Amino acid sequence: MSKRETGIVPASMMRFHDALTRYLRSPDPVFYVRGKSEARRSVVRSKLGLLIAQTDNAPAWWAHWVTTTSGSSIDFATVPTHMFDAIAGGADTINRGRYYVAHIVPAKLGPRDPDQWTRDQAVARFVCNIHPVNHFYVPMAHRRLGEDRQVIANAAALAAATHEEVWRAFLALAGPEADAYLAGLPPAGAEPTIASDAHRALVTSGRRIPETEPGVEYSSTRLEFRADVIEQLAWDARFRVVTPFGTYEFTKREFYDAFPNIVTTKSYRVGRRYHGARLHLRAERFRLED
Repeated sequence: MSKRETGIVPASMMRFHDALTRYLRSPDPVFYVRGKSEARRSVVRSKLGLLIAQTDNAPAWWAHWVTTTSGSSIDFATVPTHMFDAIAGGADTINRGRYYVAHIVPAKLGPRDPDQWTRDQAVARFVCNIHPVNHFYVPMAHRRLGEDRQVIANAAALAAATHEEVWRAFLALAGPEADAYLAGLPPAGAEPTIASDAHRALVTSGRRIPETEPGVEYSSTRLEFRADVIEQLAWDARFRVVTPFGTYEFTKREFYDAFPNIVTTKSYRVGRRYHGARLHLRAERFRLED
């Protein structure tokens, strides 16, 4: 997937927005919102009568897929709530292209308890999560760019310029908290403020990174524990494993407590690397929210 292919043309963006607003006018829509991992793959009714489905970043993958894949229908009944469901349904083209979907306005902005949400608050959480005008795409190897406030400010300015009408309509749905968040960003146009390319290379290599960062970090195509990285750490130092399916973070102590059998295997002790087909499922509670 080229950089050009990650973008969404204005006509497709408008098509998605029109489908979304029609869906929101339906009698009893499901609001797909970012939420707790243990609640995913289920739909519950809040105390105020709203249907809530808690998700990971799968709806953002799906939104990119339906707006860039020829012939894809925008059917909100098919929105995946878990990344593995998106993969099974083929809605992971942005992930297969090794891009990370970041959000301009955070998907978890506002009150956390769905039972306390008004309908407008549920709409705001939903559109911030799923609307592609609120998404931007960064190479997986440099996904931390998606957290940089200067990059977010630049992405907001680009969305406003490229999809002006849809961006205004999105902000009306996203509500006053979105406006307040955007007002707190730095002016658009400056260079990112996060670490340099050289520093990011140091991070993703698995070498120790500066004390201002959380331990060490490395990238892998799957969840994999690397003894040469982990064993150099103090017990309460953290390490992160960045995979196409999410970022997992542990302290060394948590790793030993949660996976005592792994550290005794020949793969880990001698081969210095351990991975397994279902390891990501066993480590789900350590996966960071995107």
